[in-house]
Parts: sequence; C-alpha cells; structure tokens
Amino acid sequence: MARILVLDDDKLFGALMRRALEQRGHDVVIAETAAAARELITGSEFDALVCDIILPDDSGLHVLRNVRESHPALATIAISGGKSGGKSVPLDVLNLAQTIGVDAIVKKPIELTNFVTTVEGALARKGASTKQVRSL
Repeated sequence: MARILVLDDDKLFGALMRRALEQRGHDVVIAETAAAARELITGSEFDALVCDIILPDDSGLHVLRNVRESHPALATIAISGGKSGGKSVPLDVLNLAQTIGVDAIVKKPIELTNFVTTVEGALARKGASTKQVRSL
C-alpha cells in the first residue's frame, strides 16, 4: 500500500492516525514538527502527507503550500481542530488549505473510518494508493 507521512504535534492523534492507517496496510511515519517533516520528505519516499495546520514551529499551511509546489504528485491532506493555545482559530483554515490545492481536508476530532477513507481517496486520485511513486 502507500507510504504516508503524518505531521501532527499531538502524540495521541498521531498514534491514532498511524494505527488506523497501518491497519489498512499502509506504512506510516510520524513527524511532530515541520522541521522534522521537511527532513523526512527530503530523504525518503512518500505517497501522501497528512498535515496538521497548527504546529509549534511553523504553519501547516506553509508546509502544505511548499509541498504542493515542490512535489505536486504527493497527495496532501490538511487536518485541524481549529484551536491554538486555547484560543479558537476560525475553522476556515481548512477552507484556506483547499485554496492552496490540498487534496482533502479532515476536521479534528477525527472519526477514524472517515479519516482513512479520506486519505485513501486522496491517494487514489493521485494514483498512488497501491505503490510508492516517487522519491522526494
């Protein structure tokens, strides 16, 4: 199946997403910071990036925009709960993610079955659901 990078600073959500995707046969790598994700993307092959919007060291929108520009064949999925530092962030950050060309969006808290379906749908649209397709 696909090799997926999950970028999320929330360890619990990262573990839940990893488990759900691995149960479907995907190889999942977790990054907790944008910097770590950039290193992984530079040195490894991935079919998809699941990226939280609110990160401790950078904006997930910035990461997604860079990945969309530099690796357009990579399936990109934006994920957000719309909260940062206890303050509510407008939920239209996910709509903003769509304007930069992500393939799918997921709102936290996630429902795992729908999350996996969304990721696999994005992979299928990119033609990467059954094989690794590129070296980043």
